Amino acid sequence: MSRSGWVRCWSHRNCSSTRSAWRGVAYLVWLGIKLWRSEATDLGTALAKSAIEVRPHGRVALLRSLVVALSNPKTVLFFAAFLPQFIDITKPQGTQYLLLGASFVALDTCVMLAYAAAGTQAVRWLSRRGLKALNRGCAVGMWLLAATLAFWRRPGT
Repeated sequence: MSRSGWVRCWSHRNCSSTRSAWRGVAYLVWLGIKLWRSEATDLGTALAKSAIEVRPHGRVALLRSLVVALSNPKTVLFFAAFLPQFIDITKPQGTQYLLLGASFVALDTCVMLAYAAAGTQAVRWLSRRGLKALNRGCAVGMWLLAATLAFWRRPGT
């Protein structure tokens, strides 16, 4: 770039953001190419090959997930901030907290079972061919984002 080009570029206040945008475009295009070329592995086969003893079963899995949930500070903050507004202070509070907590656990269990069922179904759907199509769809999405970033202009500029 000539000296006059640098002066013009640096005198324009959005020059560095323009260069960053073009770097972003290049990165998105590169990610799209990488996704398009990536090899898809069959999830069902890969999961079947994984060591059985590595995957916890039954009570071990339940206890592990319970410890993770109870040690999560977001859960404690949620209950501390959300539940008190539903408690009637003129009545015994312990049973109210137990009822609200049990309701939350029941709803959360239903949601987690739905996630587990959806995950099981997703493993069936995402065969090698399905993952290849998903990768290619995501690659096209990256390229569309790159094109949007490349040609998007703010109104009035």
